[in-house]
Amino acid sequence: GWSPYVSYAESFETINDTNAAGELFKPKRGKQVETGVKWQPGDRRISASASIYRLVEKNRLATDPDNPDFSIQRGEVTVKGAELEMAADLRDWNLSAQYSFTDAKVTKTTGPDIRYKGEQLQSEPRHSAAVWALHNFNHMGLAGFRAGVGARYAGRNWDGIGEVSVPSVTLFDALLGYDI
Repeated sequence: GWSPYVSYAESFETINDTNAAGELFKPKRGKQVETGVKWQPGDRRISASASIYRLVEKNRLATDPDNPDFSIQRGEVTVKGAELEMAADLRDWNLSAQYSFTDAKVTKTTGPDIRYKGEQLQSEPRHSAAVWALHNFNHMGLAGFRAGVGARYAGRNWDGIGEVSVPSVTLFDALLGYDI
C-alpha cells in the first residue's frame, strides 16, 4: 500500500504585456521538485499522503515604482512547503483532513523592490488546514440524504513587505443534501 514518488517539472509562461517603454516581457519560468509518499491499505477505504516540495519562479512582474499603471520584470520567488492529507471512506462516513505549510518568499530582487526580499508572499498564509466529515443516511432507509460539517483554517497572511497583516481565520461549513 506504499507508493513513494519524486516529481520534477519546468514551466514556461509567456506574458502578453509590455512595460512603460513598450518592450515585451521575458517569459515567466519555473522549476519544481516534489517528493512524497502515498499510503492506501488493501481495503482501499483509508488513504494518506505526505509530500515536500520546492518551487523557484523567475521573471515575476512587479508594479513599476515610477509608473504604477505599468509593471516591471524583476525578481525570483522560492516556495518551499509540506502537505499532509488523509481520507477515509467508512461505512456511513466520509472523513478528510489536510494540513499545508507554505514558505513562499521573494529570494532575488533589485532596486526599490529590495524591501520585499525575504518576506512571505502577499496573501500566502504559512499554515492552512481543513477537516471535513460527511454522513450518509442510507442505512436508516433515507437513501440519498447526507449531512456534513467541516472547518477550514487559514493562518495569518501579510502584505508582502511585512508591515500589514490579515489575522488568521477559521471558517466553519455545513452541508445538508439529497441526491436524486
